Amino acid sequence: GDWYEVALPQSGGEAPQTGLIMVIQVERVEGSRPAVTPSPADARAGPSAGLSRTGLRGFAHVGYDWLNAHKTFDAVLGHPGGPLFGGGAEFRFGGLFVQGSVDRFQRTGERVFVFNGEVLRLGIPDTIAITPVALTAGYRFTHHKVTAYAGGGAATFRAWQSGLPREIGVTGFEGLTVSGRMG
Repeated sequence: GDWYEVALPQSGGEAPQTGLIMVIQVERVEGSRPAVTPSPADARAGPSAGLSRTGLRGFAHVGYDWLNAHKTFDAVLGHPGGPLFGGGAEFRFGGLFVQGSVDRFQRTGERVFVFNGEVLRLGIPDTIAITPVALTAGYRFTHHKVTAYAGGGAATFRAWQSGLPREIGVTGFEGLTVSGRMG
C-alpha cells in the first residue's frame, strides 16, 4: 500500500519527529492536501522504510481462567475458574518476538469430600493460588490490515493448596489482529 510520512508538532527545542501512516487510514478533508505525496519507492518499501520494527514494550492484561479440572475447582471454589491478572514485556525484532509474562489467579473456597458423586462441604477454608510464569517466542505475519501470529514456549506453574508441587509445561498460541477504522 501507499504511505504518507507525517511530521509531529514540535515543542520547545525538540528535534522534529516523523512517522508513517497508510494512505487508506487518512480521510481527506476538503481543501487540504498531504504535504508529501507518496512515491512508488515508498509504496514498495512499506512501513519499515521509516520506522524501526525493533523495540521493547510492556503490557498488562486481565482475563478469565477456565481451569482444566473445572469440576474440581467448581466444587471447591463454587466456580470453574476465575479472574486472572498479569503482565510482562515483549521484545520485537522484525516479525520475531520474545515475550515473558507472569500471571496470578487466586480464589478462596472450602475443602470438600465427594462421595457417590455428591459434594460434601467440610467448612474448612481453602485458598488456591496459581502463578504461571511463561517465556515464549513467535512470529508475526502482516498483510495489509491483518496480522496473524503464532509461537510457543515454556511455562512454570506454581500452585499453592496444601503444598502442591511446581509443574513445568509447554504452551502454544496463535492469534489474529485486524486493524481498521470504525464508522
